[in-house]
Amino acid sequence: MSPLPPRPVKSTDPYGPGSCISKEEGERLLLQDVKASEDCVNKYVTVPLNDNQFSALVDFVFNLGTHARTNERARRIERSY
Repeated sequence: MSPLPPRPVKSTDPYGPGSCISKEEGERLLLQDVKASEDCVNKYVTVPLNDNQFSALVDFVFNLGTHARTNERARRIERSY
């Protein structure tokens, strides 16, 4: 079984190598990316979660990428645990 292809849904980098952004712009981009992960967890998780469980899943989805989380194969693997 081959691993899931990496397809993160994170902000597209509009800057080239060596470019800098402000702290405020970085925080805005991070909040945008985290919001996408929260939306994914809210859409696909159908069991009640406490705050810690929700935060852990959002972190997992953020690092994995929302595309891989919504992938049917990933959901089958998750359900097997």
